[in-house]
Amino acid sequence: MVITALVVASAMAPASLVCPISGEKLGADAKTFDYAGLRVGVCCPSCEGAFSKDPAATMAAAQKKGWTVAESLFDPTNGQRVLKSRASSDYKGVRWHFANPANKSTFDKNPAKFAAAPKQDALFCPVASEAINGYANSCGYQDYAGVRYYICCQGCWEPFKKDPAKFAPNAKAAVATPGIHNVDPEKRHEDKPE
Repeated sequence: MVITALVVASAMAPASLVCPISGEKLGADAKTFDYAGLRVGVCCPSCEGAFSKDPAATMAAAQKKGWTVAESLFDPTNGQRVLKSRASSDYKGVRWHFANPANKSTFDKNPAKFAAAPKQDALFCPVASEAINGYANSCGYQDYAGVRYYICCQGCWEPFKKDPAKFAPNAKAAVATPGIHNVDPEKRHEDKPE
């Protein structure tokens, strides 16, 4: 009975995150980057350089190998920043974190819908008209007209949600292909979801 319980528990435990280049299991001291709203770790400086050259292709290759290489910083069902994960699901190379089990259930019914992301984003709050220093320093994102707009604070969340067409032009100059942001523990709100 005890052995069966241990086998079931280990089968249900999420896989360890691995380096998207080497596939090696990541330790607690792995260097991390934020890329497209995800936290990605690498095992060594060589892999850091390889990942930096083409993160999109690297992520796609790792996904094809079935590796889980990143964690979401945001709940994909509502776009809100997750500071304390209440549930998670692994899908297409990403460990998606959720604010609550109900959001996980919603995601699990149609993960392709919620995991999809626009090809462009803006790390610039369109309501406050100010740059956001990395994905981790955003309270969340909202998608509008093929762009993922990162919002600086909860006070800007509702105005953008109510009238994105009014505010989106404020961030026009910041719209770009998602990039890599080095994670500086002194400058981010939270290291990773708990």
